[in-house]
Order: sequence, then C-alpha cells, then structure tokens
Amino acid sequence: MGTLRPYGRIVAASVTAALLIGSAAACAPAEEEPAAPVAEATGETSNPVPAEETQVKASSRDAKIPRVWNDDAEKFDAPSSADLKEIDELLSDSVNDAAAQGVTLTWCLRSLDTKKPVDECVGDDETTFAASIPKLAAAVAAIEAYEGNLDELVIDEYTPWSAGNAGLRASYDESMGEEADDAVTSAAEAAQEDDEPTTLGDLVAASIAYSDNDAVNELIDVIPDGPAFGDVEADASSASAASDMTAFEYIDAITARLGIEEDFHVGAYFNQPESGDWNHITSSSAAEYLSALVAAADGEVTDENLNEVAPDALTTPKTARAVLSAMAQQFRSTKIPGELPTGTFANKTGETDTESHDLAVVGTKSGRFVLSAVSSFFAGANPPDEQLAETAKEVVGVLGGSERL
Repeated sequence: MGTLRPYGRIVAASVTAALLIGSAAACAPAEEEPAAPVAEATGETSNPVPAEETQVKASSRDAKIPRVWNDDAEKFDAPSSADLKEIDELLSDSVNDAAAQGVTLTWCLRSLDTKKPVDECVGDDETTFAASIPKLAAAVAAIEAYEGNLDELVIDEYTPWSAGNAGLRASYDESMGEEADDAVTSAAEAAQEDDEPTTLGDLVAASIAYSDNDAVNELIDVIPDGPAFGDVEADASSASAASDMTAFEYIDAITARLGIEEDFHVGAYFNQPESGDWNHITSSSAAEYLSALVAAADGEVTDENLNEVAPDALTTPKTARAVLSAMAQQFRSTKIPGELPTGTFANKTGETDTESHDLAVVGTKSGRFVLSAVSSFFAGANPPDEQLAETAKEVVGVLGGSERL
C-alpha cells in the first residue's frame, strides 16, 4: 500500500493504492455573513433529508452558496504524515472491502485550501459510465451559453420530475424514507398540474439538486439558443466551428479548458444511451472538475470576461456559484454526505443498476476537500452507498471534523 504525501507525484497501478499527488486551488463562493461553524461530525450527526425540501422550482428555493473561508488561499497546513497515512489506509480498506463484495471502487481526495496540495486516488481509476455526475458540465455550459442569466425563460411549458424518473422516485422509499418520497411525489404532481414557463435556473436546479433526466435533456436542447453559444476558448481539436457546433461539443469545449474532456465527457442525452456516444468519467477527472468549479467560484475570473476565460479557469464565478448552490441543495445526500452534518457539504450523485458514484466538496477543520467515489458492479449486487458514508465520515474525522461550507 502506498503512503499519502502532501506533495510530489506517485502513480501506482494496484487496486490497494494508486496515489496521484498534484496541485489544487482554494475555492468557495461568497456569502455576506458567514454562518457559524457546525459541530464536528460524530456517529450521531447523520444527515437526514428534510421532507419539506422538495421544491423543484429554483426561484422558490433559498440560495445555499458556500461562503468564502479566508482571504489567504493557503491558510491551512497540510495534514500531517501520520494523518495522510491514516487516510490512505481508510481509503484503501474501503476499496478492498468493496472488491470483496464484487464492487470496483476508486476514491479520490483533493485539498483546496492547504499550503501543500494533497491530491490522491486509491483504486484503478478506470473510465466508467458516468451516470448523472457530468450533469454538472451540462449546467455549466448552459449557464455560459446564456451569459449567466438564470432568469431567462427557455421553455414555454415544462413538467418537472416526469415519468422518466418514476423509478428514481420509487427508490426513495428505501433510501430516504417514505415521508420524503411522498413529499417529492406530491411536489411533482403539483408541478404537472400547473405547467408554466420555465427559466434556465429552474432547469439547472432540477438537473442538479434532483438529478432530473428530463430537465437536463431540456437543458442540453436549449444550449444552442443561448446568445453566447459557440463562444468558447478551447483547443480547435476539441470543438467544431461555432457555426456547426453541437451542444455536446460545446459542453466538452468548456471542459477542455481543464484538459480532461476525454475523461469527463458528455456525448449523449441522459437516460437515452442511443442518442449519441456514451457519457463517461474517471474518479480523478471528476475530482479535478469539481475542484476547478469551486476555484472558479472564488473569483479567479470576473463575470465581465464571461467568454474570455483564462486558460486555467473552468468558468466564471457567477456560473460556478449557481451550480454549487444547486449542489448544496442536493436531495440525494446519503452517500458521501450520509454521516456528515447538514451545511458541511455540496454534492452530486450518479447511479444506475450497475454504478453508484458521488462527488462532493466537504468542509473540514483542515480546509475544504473534494471527495470523489466512483464504483461499478454486476447488476443485482449491493451498491457501496453505506460504505461511502462511513468512509467519508472517518476521513473527515482525521481532517479534524466537519466545518460549515
């Protein structure tokens, strides 16, 4: 088994430890008055999903944009060698325990605020069907295409949470409780009875917070109608000319700013695999994408240079903050955040019959960290969701405990 280090670069191919140590940037969008820190996570501080938080419409939801922690991007010391070793053992044990259950799992951890960056992956980090994780990239692209105007009316009538997500709703009976499931169903039925014009922000909220496949497919469809569609700075090999660019090429052209478009890829509509190529990710590319999203939210570029983004920045603060705010309202929070206090994480999940992923930024007393868990298994096997929650809680505990984002 390898040993975590705060810097340097090591690559190991074994399932028990594949460590990638690199750079990371500080992040987090601003709030006018930062909230008081929450208590350290314990066995009693689970994260139940409030049944009342079921409103699909973004305009009716309170913004929960994470705060700026500090002015100095390198405020926090890196975890000690002993702490890094303990985290490595926790992640490696999780990977090995999952393998014993027939689950292929890769964990990645990236620091966002430490003086010496920590960037490590444990597992094979293979390319895997992405499920819903890259809905983040579709949301970023759509917001850029509309120049950050979340109030833009993009659809005359739209029924959120439609029949395409009936199976997902039904799964809440087991994973989140019947009360939460009934509340979501009631909200969906009410929305279906009252179709109304839908804004870009509404589609982003439904796509991210509720992982609504119909919403994100609508989001992809309206991207080419945005006034800034095609105005991307990316390598010419990664995108067609603006005149004949597709929405999928536009999404990938934005991801290409990070150089990970081959690994973090949107090429088809969601829940419609026959509609294109295939949406795929690696755990490390997912962690890199979220790290860049949070870094962008901290203001590395300005809203004024929306389509003149610096080569090392993913997007603008306004776009990044909108997506992170939707992540902070994530309804499915039983994986990585499952044992963490409310308000200390923002996450996006992805699941199918053979995959279970989660991607989260978590607040700790050692600074903010991105955790990425990507897993695949044979149909009928149990997904490692409870294990993800337990491992994340233990890792956060080694990092000093939870802190509010």
